[in-house]
Amino acid sequence: MYILLPKHKDLTITVDERMESFDWVVTCDPVGGDHPHPEIVCAELEQLQVSLQEAFQAEPQGACVLIYMPTNLTIFGTLNGHMTEFKDEYSNSCILNRTLTAAGLPGLVPFNEDGTYNTVKH
Repeated sequence: MYILLPKHKDLTITVDERMESFDWVVTCDPVGGDHPHPEIVCAELEQLQVSLQEAFQAEPQGACVLIYMPTNLTIFGTLNGHMTEFKDEYSNSCILNRTLTAAGLPGLVPFNEDGTYNTVKH
């Protein structure tokens, strides 16, 4: 038996960093969720031509401080009618931010200008 999922996008994005955890929900078609900028994330996902796993293979560009603070990213949900799950660990939030940019998804995890996470819910 096959379950046909709708083509829309519903994702839960979680970042775990040491003893803190942040999560955001993004829905597209219609745009919503508690992410501070769901419209940006939906536009980026619409442009995505590969799977999340393939997108995150892009090499991050730019310098980051060499402070080791393991940062785990988990993305789970429906993307273009398929269940998707992505998990990876980064040396710190700067590497995560650079990787998101290289993957074409810089808005997926909402960072403030000072590099902290935007935890304001929409």
